[in-house]
Amino acid sequence: MRNMHDAMRAAIGEMGTQVSTDVPHFRALWAEYQRVLRVHAGLEDNGMFALLDRVGGGAVTRALTGTRLQAGVW
Repeated sequence: MRNMHDAMRAAIGEMGTQVSTDVPHFRALWAEYQRVLRVHAGLEDNGMFALLDRVGGGAVTRALTGTRLQAGVW
């Protein structure tokens, strides 16, 4: 998961250089970034955290108590 976050930060840096020099390329990068972000968030919310909670003895549930878990987000 950390590698994905590093890749997303690198992509933001690349978009930063493209936004002022090549707007069409920036738009393509931005669209791809948004797609990857949606997939990544879905994996975290619908798979990774549940798995970590199961193997971690409920650690995620305890950490989220009073926050997103009770709001019905996770």
